[in-house]
Amino acid sequence: MQDELVTNLEMIHKNIKDLNHNIITLSKSEHDFNQNPSLLIIDTIDKQEVTIANSFHSIVKHFKETLLILNSLINEEENQIVNNSLRVPTTGEIQTMLNEFLKGNIKRCSAPYPTNCGCYAQKIKKPHPGDFICANYNNSFILMIVLKFEKQICYVCDPTTNESKLAIIELKIDDWTPLPTIIPETPISRYEHWRQSEVLALWQENGEWTTVFYPAKVVKRPSDKPSDDQVRGYTLDFGENMVINVPEQFIVWYPESWQKDT
Repeated sequence: MQDELVTNLEMIHKNIKDLNHNIITLSKSEHDFNQNPSLLIIDTIDKQEVTIANSFHSIVKHFKETLLILNSLINEEENQIVNNSLRVPTTGEIQTMLNEFLKGNIKRCSAPYPTNCGCYAQKIKKPHPGDFICANYNNSFILMIVLKFEKQICYVCDPTTNESKLAIIELKIDDWTPLPTIIPETPISRYEHWRQSEVLALWQENGEWTTVFYPAKVVKRPSDKPSDDQVRGYTLDFGENMVINVPEQFIVWYPESWQKDT
């Protein structure tokens, strides 16, 4: 692309020189006509004006092409800067992070509770590298790992990819929602999703949690259940008599704009 840029700049330089020469020639012809009017000189002037117009249009064309090339080069450079500034984990590190998330326990706290506690996780507007989010990506709701958040763009990767080089995915502010990172020490309804509300949650299959979120309806909240329940979580109805218990860290707010798209 850089070679193409140089070629266009050389063409612009040549066309400008030609245009300047043609304008001088036209000026001389007009002077000759004023001194000695003739049909031959008029014909020459007409041809010179066409040549000048063609030179001008050629300059404009190459200028537009040059601007497109420059924009592409700038975008490539900006992307390179972003990629270089990202600390991209290895596939092994990603797998470890995913396993710890799926098999670990969410952090618990006592009062005073942070504003993003429990179901209010969506108040997190600046996720940190290593955080997990739910991404509205390719018509699915996918579990992603945050690599970087900058200028309202969330750079993430799919933790299940088998590629040797992780693909960096860019998400706009409305294309992701954060997962809970902290919950009250004991269940408190104020920090839980309402009964019968629509949420997105991971699904368990053959004893393993998937990395895809599915719409579900809240049947019971953690505060609705006995305190001696083995696994603290929500009872969710995924439809078609599929009702299971899902830990709080695997459940996210279901944005209305996403519901309209499904």
